Amino acid sequence: MYLVNGEKYPIRKSLKLVEAQLRSHYFFRCHASYLVAMNQITQVDKVNGYVLIMKNQARIPVATRQRSILVALLKQLYPGP
Repeated sequence: MYLVNGEKYPIRKSLKLVEAQLRSHYFFRCHASYLVAMNQITQVDKVNGYVLIMKNQARIPVATRQRSILVALLKQLYPGP
């Protein structure tokens, strides 16, 4: 697990268990290997598939099956005009 300040925090639980503990609108399982904090996403790059651009400039892939869920969640959290 990587913290906002860049520190690496090792966890011994499966990502599925961590996801269950953090279940909320603030975390999203975008890929089998990634669980992200929604407030750390700055951009969604749709050019070469969906890739999340994080505040720390990390690029996180979004699984094809998760794309529509991501779009719905972003619309819910950040409703447009």
